[in-house]
Amino acid sequence: MPTPPPTTAIDVDAWIDKEGRIVRVRQDVHFTSEPGLQSTLTLTGFKSAVPVSVPTTK
Repeated sequence: MPTPPPTTAIDVDAWIDKEGRIVRVRQDVHFTSEPGLQSTLTLTGFKSAVPVSVPTTK
C-alpha cells in the first residue's frame, strides 16, 4: 500500500446527544497535494445488547 501524502489539517466535528454521548463524528482530512477526504461515523443503539462470540482457533 502506498504511503499517503502528508496532511495539512484535520478538522473534526462531534454531535453530542442530551445524555452527553457522542452520536456522530465527522472528520475532514486535508492533504498537501491530493484531494481531501471526509468520513462520518454515526453511533446508535446505546442500550441495545451486542452479541459477542469467542473466535475459533484453527
